[in-house]
Formats: sequence, structure tokens, C-alpha cells
Amino acid sequence: MTRAQSFSGENFSAEFFSATPKVQVFDVVEHEDKIRLVAEAPGMRPDEVRIELLGGVLTVSGSHEEARYVEDRGLDGRCILPRSEHTSYQFSCAFRLPDTINPDGITAGLDMGELTINLAKMPKLHNPEATSQSLHYDAASSGY
Repeated sequence: MTRAQSFSGENFSAEFFSATPKVQVFDVVEHEDKIRLVAEAPGMRPDEVRIELLGGVLTVSGSHEEARYVEDRGLDGRCILPRSEHTSYQFSCAFRLPDTINPDGITAGLDMGELTINLAKMPKLHNPEATSQSLHYDAASSGY
């Protein structure tokens, strides 16, 4: 039994002793009309996420903090031992966007711990076949 466990007689949560930094991983899915970025963002609120587009680079960053206060009974069952756990993490990812992305067509949402960013593509220009046409210009009837 570790010293931390002996204070309360039970294990602290795994996050309490974890020193491993969290790395944000995005799934990137390309559709015909958009590119979708999806990442897990458990516990995050919309005000904790920042999305910026500057010089063709999309930067997605976030910061989340959680605090939990618990009172446990000691090993003797009488003594109350307060315990407080704090969890926090930050992330930042940058994506160089292709020229086909419409900067005004970027939307984002955070739902059920999942961050989704949609990057709308610019409409494809219709390139009709080049055709030639003969034009007849009559200087006498033009008025000049």
C-alpha cells in the first residue's frame, strides 16, 4: 500500500498520479464538399476552445481544468480526511490548409465531448470546353 492510499484506505483516481501529457489527436476526413476534423475533447466547454485562421494555417487550441473535492473516512471510520484532486490539460494543433478551403466556410461544434470542425471547400469552377466563334464587326454601322 502506498502512502497516498494509506491516508484514505482507497485508491486515488488514476489521473491524480498521471504525469503523462495528453496529446490531442484529430481524425481528418475528406468529403467532396468539405474536410472534417474530429477530436475527443472530454469535459471541455466551447469557451475553452480557440480556433484561429491566419495565413492559411488553422490553429486549434484548448485548455481545460477540473477540480474535485472529496471527504473520506479514515481507516478507523471516524476521522474525516478531505482530499482535493485537480486535473488540467492543454493542447494546440496547427493545420496548413489547402487553397481549396473557403475561409468563410469554417464551422465548429462541441457535442458530447467531441470537437468537430468543418472546412468547406470552394465550389469547383465550371470549365466549359473552349469554343471559338467568328464575330463580324462592321465599322460603318458602329457610328465611329
